Amino acid sequence: MVYQQDIDAWRAERLRKLTGPDGWTTLVGLYWLQPGSNSFGSSADNALKLDAPGFPSQMGHFDFDGKAVSFTAARGVQVTSDGKPVSTIQMMNDADAGTAGPTTLTVGSVSFHVIKRADRFGLRVKDSH
Repeated sequence: MVYQQDIDAWRAERLRKLTGPDGWTTLVGLYWLQPGSNSFGSSADNALKLDAPGFPSQMGHFDFDGKAVSFTAARGVQVTSDGKPVSTIQMMNDADAGTAGPTTLTVGSVSFHVIKRADRFGLRVKDSH
Protein backbone atom coordinates (compact mmCIF):
# COMPACT_ATOMS: atom_id res chain seq x y z
CA MET A 1 0.00 0.00 0.00
CA VAL A 2 2.81 2.45 0.87
CA TYR A 3 4.53 1.55 -2.39
CA GLN A 4 1.43 2.50 -4.43
CA GLN A 5 1.09 5.76 -2.48
CA ASP A 6 4.72 6.62 -3.32
CA ILE A 7 4.09 5.94 -7.01
CA ASP A 8 0.89 8.00 -7.00
CA ALA A 9 2.68 10.88 -5.26
CA TRP A 10 5.54 10.74 -7.79
CA ARG A 11 3.07 10.78 -10.70
CA ALA A 12 1.15 13.72 -9.27
CA GLU A 13 4.38 15.70 -8.76
CA ARG A 14 5.60 14.83 -12.26
CA LEU A 15 2.30 15.98 -13.78
CA ARG A 16 2.44 19.21 -11.76
CA LYS A 17 5.97 19.91 -13.04
CA LEU A 18 5.08 19.13 -16.66
CA THR A 19 1.89 21.19 -16.78
CA GLY A 20 2.85 24.02 -14.40
CA PRO A 21 3.54 27.60 -15.55
CA ASP A 22 7.20 26.72 -16.24
CA GLY A 23 6.70 23.09 -17.32
CA TRP A 24 7.65 21.45 -20.60
CA THR A 25 4.11 21.81 -21.94
CA THR A 26 4.63 25.60 -21.99
CA LEU A 27 7.54 25.37 -24.44
CA VAL A 28 6.69 27.36 -27.60
CA GLY A 29 10.06 27.96 -29.22
CA LEU A 30 13.78 27.29 -29.47
CA TYR A 31 15.90 29.65 -31.53
CA TRP A 32 19.64 29.22 -32.12
CA LEU A 33 21.50 32.51 -31.87
CA GLN A 34 23.78 33.69 -34.66
CA PRO A 35 26.84 35.87 -34.01
CA GLY A 36 25.90 39.56 -33.92
CA SER A 37 22.50 41.09 -33.31
CA ASN A 38 19.44 38.80 -33.25
CA SER A 39 16.17 40.79 -33.34
CA PHE A 40 13.21 39.22 -31.54
CA GLY A 41 9.48 39.82 -31.90
CA SER A 42 6.33 38.82 -33.77
CA SER A 43 7.09 40.76 -36.97
CA ALA A 44 8.27 38.72 -39.96
CA ASP A 45 11.41 40.86 -40.31
CA ASN A 46 12.89 39.62 -37.00
CA ALA A 47 15.75 37.14 -36.97
CA LEU A 48 13.87 35.32 -34.17
CA LYS A 49 10.12 35.42 -34.88
CA LEU A 50 7.57 34.41 -32.23
CA ASP A 51 3.97 34.54 -33.40
CA ALA A 52 2.13 34.72 -30.08
CA PRO A 53 -1.06 36.68 -29.32
CA GLY A 54 -0.21 40.11 -27.93
CA PHE A 55 3.56 39.64 -28.32
CA PRO A 56 5.32 42.84 -29.44
CA SER A 57 6.26 43.11 -33.11
CA GLN A 58 9.71 44.38 -32.11
CA MET A 59 10.53 43.15 -28.60
CA GLY A 60 14.26 43.86 -28.66
CA HIS A 61 17.47 42.15 -29.68
CA PHE A 62 20.02 39.68 -28.36
CA ASP A 63 23.68 40.46 -29.04
CA PHE A 64 25.83 37.34 -29.24
CA ASP A 65 29.62 37.45 -29.52
CA GLY A 66 30.14 33.68 -29.64
CA LYS A 67 30.67 33.39 -25.87
CA ALA A 68 28.20 35.72 -24.17
CA VAL A 69 24.69 37.06 -24.77
CA SER A 70 23.19 40.41 -23.81
CA PHE A 71 19.65 41.65 -24.36
CA THR A 72 18.36 45.14 -25.14
CA ALA A 73 14.61 45.84 -25.02
CA ALA A 74 12.92 47.87 -27.74
CA ARG A 75 11.70 51.31 -26.71
CA GLY A 76 8.32 51.13 -24.98
CA VAL A 77 8.38 47.36 -24.38
CA GLN A 78 8.00 46.19 -20.77
CA VAL A 79 10.52 43.41 -20.14
CA THR A 80 11.21 42.13 -16.64
CA SER A 81 13.76 39.90 -14.94
CA ASP A 82 12.97 38.67 -11.43
CA GLY A 83 9.98 41.05 -11.46
CA LYS A 84 12.13 44.14 -12.12
CA PRO A 85 12.04 46.12 -15.38
CA VAL A 86 15.11 45.84 -17.61
CA SER A 87 16.21 47.76 -20.66
CA THR A 88 19.61 46.09 -21.12
CA ILE A 89 20.94 43.00 -19.34
CA GLN A 90 23.78 40.51 -19.60
CA MET A 91 22.21 37.05 -19.92
CA MET A 92 23.49 34.12 -17.84
CA ASN A 93 22.93 30.87 -19.74
CA ASP A 94 21.66 27.66 -18.16
CA ALA A 95 25.00 25.80 -18.36
CA ASP A 96 27.06 28.49 -16.63
CA ALA A 97 24.47 29.78 -14.14
CA GLY A 98 24.92 27.09 -11.49
CA THR A 99 22.25 26.86 -8.82
CA ALA A 100 21.12 30.45 -9.45
CA GLY A 101 19.66 29.39 -12.79
CA PRO A 102 19.75 31.27 -16.07
CA THR A 103 18.64 34.86 -16.50
CA THR A 104 14.93 34.67 -17.33
CA LEU A 105 13.15 37.54 -19.03
CA THR A 106 9.38 37.96 -19.16
CA VAL A 107 6.96 39.84 -21.41
CA GLY A 108 3.34 39.19 -20.45
CA SER A 109 2.83 35.41 -20.31
CA VAL A 110 6.00 34.72 -22.35
CA SER A 111 9.33 33.97 -20.68
CA PHE A 112 12.68 33.19 -22.24
CA HIS A 113 16.23 32.31 -21.28
CA VAL A 114 19.51 31.41 -22.96
CA ILE A 115 20.63 27.80 -23.16
CA LYS A 116 24.11 26.54 -24.00
CA ARG A 117 24.59 23.19 -25.73
CA ALA A 118 28.23 22.38 -26.53
CA ASP A 119 29.34 25.46 -28.48
CA ARG A 120 25.81 26.55 -29.48
CA PHE A 121 23.70 29.16 -27.72
CA GLY A 122 19.93 29.29 -28.08
CA LEU A 123 16.87 31.03 -26.77
CA ARG A 124 14.28 28.79 -25.09
CA VAL A 125 10.82 30.39 -25.04
CA LYS A 126 7.85 29.40 -22.89
CA ASP A 127 4.29 30.73 -22.71
CA SER A 128 2.31 30.03 -19.55
CA HIS A 129 -0.95 30.53 -21.43
